[in-house]
Amino acid sequence: MIPQERLDELWDFSDPQSSEQRLREADTGQFALRSDRNELATQIARALGLQGRHGEALDLLERIDDDDPVVRARVLLERGRVLHACGKPSQALPLFEEAARRAEDIGHHFLAVDSLHMAAQADQRHAWDHTDRALAILYRSEDNRVRSWAIDLYTNLGRVLMDKGEYPGAHEQFQLAEDAARAHGSEQQVHRARWAVARSLRALGRHEEALAIQRHLAEARPGDADVQEEIRLLQEGR
Repeated sequence: MIPQERLDELWDFSDPQSSEQRLREADTGQFALRSDRNELATQIARALGLQGRHGEALDLLERIDDDDPVVRARVLLERGRVLHACGKPSQALPLFEEAARRAEDIGHHFLAVDSLHMAAQADQRHAWDHTDRALAILYRSEDNRVRSWAIDLYTNLGRVLMDKGEYPGAHEQFQLAEDAARAHGSEQQVHRARWAVARSLRALGRHEEALAIQRHLAEARPGDADVQEEIRLLQEGR
């Protein structure tokens, strides 16, 4: 099994094409085990999927023949991600659920939470159930990389509630996401979490509070178009 921190070093999710190249060029001496090379292949498939090359990604995943439990769980997860990206959440959901089960069975908490995070996106009617299960795993872990998933988990719940018009609940989830970002995340994640908190405040009609946050965010990152759009809407009283 490749340590998650080593995989993180090979990834830049804002640039999947460069990530694909790094993954393909990864040191074969460092990743000499067949299972490690196959695990890298699942990440190459993910990079292909993020570039919209869905057919290539699925073909690559289909060719991975490995009984290693981590590899099998990653194949399920990445196949599910591609199907979800293709607009087939009902086909992706059982893959995410099976990936989570397998990952939890072997104690791979990061992979289990990742899989449940995707299940919540594919099955928004039961997003709470998937997220509760993910949070239970997350808070049993001492690994900060696992704990950092709380940012995305709470953010996703907030978005689900926003879409339903349940703004107080959404605001609460976004606040939890901000707390998690401050504890375990990057400056960018804190910035996005604060933006979401302010967005929910606007939905609640608390415009002065929302505007104060967005103006503070604009001072730090004046080029953020989402922040500028929120400021415009708030100044228009919308």
